[in-house]
Amino acid sequence: MKRAYMLVTVVMLSAVLLLSCGETEKIEHAYRIGELPLPSELADSELDECVAADGMIALFAKLDGEGYVLYSPDAESFNYLPLELELPDKASFSCGGMAIGNEIIWLTVNANWMDADGNYTQIGRIYCVSDGIVDLVYDDVKNCRGLAASGEKAVTLLGGVLTVISPDGTTEALEYSETQMIDGVETPISLSDVFGSGKIYLQTNANTQSGETYLVEVDIDSMTFGEPISWEIDNSDASTQDLEVIKISSGEEGIREYRLGENGIESELVVDYISSDILSETVKCVAAYGDEFVIIYSDDVDHVCILTPIPEEELRDKEIITIAALNPGSIRRDIVEFNRANPELHIKLLDYSNGGTEDGTERMNLSLLSRNKPDILLVSDEVNFEKLARDGLFCDLYELIEADDSLALEEYDGNILSAYEIDGRLYSIVDRVQIEAFGIKQKHYDKLSDTSLDSLYEYAQSIGANVFAEEYGQSEFVKAYLEYADVVTEDGIDGEKLQVLLEFAATMPVEAGGNGFRNDQQYIDDEALLCAVWVSGFDDYDMMCNMSFEEAGTYIGFPGEGDLVTRYPLDGYEFAILSSSKHKDGAWEFVRSYISTDALMPVQDEYGNWKNTNGIPILLDAQEKIYEVSLESGATEASRDAVMALLRSPLKVKRSDDAVYNIIWEEATAYIAGAQSLDSTVDYIENRLSTLLSERE
Repeated sequence: MKRAYMLVTVVMLSAVLLLSCGETEKIEHAYRIGELPLPSELADSELDECVAADGMIALFAKLDGEGYVLYSPDAESFNYLPLELELPDKASFSCGGMAIGNEIIWLTVNANWMDADGNYTQIGRIYCVSDGIVDLVYDDVKNCRGLAASGEKAVTLLGGVLTVISPDGTTEALEYSETQMIDGVETPISLSDVFGSGKIYLQTNANTQSGETYLVEVDIDSMTFGEPISWEIDNSDASTQDLEVIKISSGEEGIREYRLGENGIESELVVDYISSDILSETVKCVAAYGDEFVIIYSDDVDHVCILTPIPEEELRDKEIITIAALNPGSIRRDIVEFNRANPELHIKLLDYSNGGTEDGTERMNLSLLSRNKPDILLVSDEVNFEKLARDGLFCDLYELIEADDSLALEEYDGNILSAYEIDGRLYSIVDRVQIEAFGIKQKHYDKLSDTSLDSLYEYAQSIGANVFAEEYGQSEFVKAYLEYADVVTEDGIDGEKLQVLLEFAATMPVEAGGNGFRNDQQYIDDEALLCAVWVSGFDDYDMMCNMSFEEAGTYIGFPGEGDLVTRYPLDGYEFAILSSSKHKDGAWEFVRSYISTDALMPVQDEYGNWKNTNGIPILLDAQEKIYEVSLESGATEASRDAVMALLRSPLKVKRSDDAVYNIIWEEATAYIAGAQSLDSTVDYIENRLSTLLSERE
């Protein structure tokens, strides 16, 4: 079995070595942004929707409570026509959909308001624009959702009923059965959307436990429906050019086209937002326009733009730096902003979360062993980082810091850097941290000889309390202990700590309970000695004391372990630069831009509220500035002193290893249930962990 496993691994690795070569060395799906000017009268309008077809672009705009349809027959300038909405002053309205068919622009408008008697009113309207004339063709339905055109007719959902509309205002309901035979089973169906270009499609949701979505073609000439097709999206990015595009959508990574193939819906990324210097969160709407795309994006105002493919030869001179990530999150914005500011460099994101996390984990780990490795890794628990670092996969960042003229080593918090060291070398760095610790009231702390689990347990029993609040059950305790304590290291397995872990887990409640408020209340009422805290600002000590009505407290690490645990906040990242990178200077330039003083300093928004203060920065100047901001907001010097004491305490990096946890928890449950002795359980765990570590080698 082991030989078979190794053979499969070798085959997979060989495939990666062959297939990955060169895949990261070029910029793909890059488009140039060209803004289309709006009429001066509507330059400040809010744009809601855009469509394109038959060489025409159409938009829906709102300004000062009025609605407008804008249209351009040549992608150069817009005409506009007002919609006579005649809505109450306090009414809210938006576009429910737009479509173009036979040079006719269709649009739906949904509005709602509360009248003087407190009655809520909701209406939907359908408009038709032809030859520069706007006609209200349908009025006073509950709402309109989705819109598609075919020939001179349009289809939408009117109050949940699939309806065909003609330009003269006549309508015809399409009776779609509320149940469909899917895989031989009669399945309840709910209608969810209408879309299409040329052909019309109905998207339906099956009311089953799986909640599957299906696609149904609508033939408005025969007033019939096709067979339901499962909406199983293939995100392989394989070429689907020979298939009919049925829908496009905008997501974090860019614009995808969805095509109907023999095996369901296939998708292809056609516009990469990072390659095109576009912030995904600013994009409000997209539409296909031949080989180009129309987008509406918003910064301080809304803009309408044409995206045009950038020829490959224009991109060849850029230095491409790749970042591999499983959970890129908000770093896309930082990449785009960096690329805009550094035209000679181009950061390319390799997002391995596409296609499912488990598959992505495997692909990313294999890419780290391929010939064409990424330049930067966003470190996550799915990577055995310490093992790879000791194997020489990453460069020592101290060398890059020492060679950096713009940011000296003395400007960093040395204690935080030390926490991230492995064997005296700095293989990764973060921009800011939060410290995970435990709060304990001073009156209890003063009565303890030490903070071992045994001492805490004995003292808690003497006062009728528990050590931990209800947020810790048996499994939660085991997982936390493994994250805080060095049970499994490069040097082997600590059997004594395993015994402590197992014995104490047996004293814990089987299941965690309560919630944040309940857990805090247990600490306040002396029902629990410890309160888990996450210190990410200089006012956090004040908050802990205030929670227990000004009772003084202190911070400790995990019981018996001493070291406090550092972890970057939810919006922070841990960066590592691969030793194989040919672009170390460019890679460090990006990392430094993320951890620079300007990036870490708190800023005020237009209302005077401070932003970017989540987490304690790694740079000393930024720490001091955040402390000053905290003082302005009411923090005390005592709080600052307490938090600084944490920062100067021994720190370690919190890393999770699910495979280790699963082995230990499985055996722990047998011990807790009385099916195994303590010694046998420790032996079983040590043997299984030894096998796991050998396989990893």
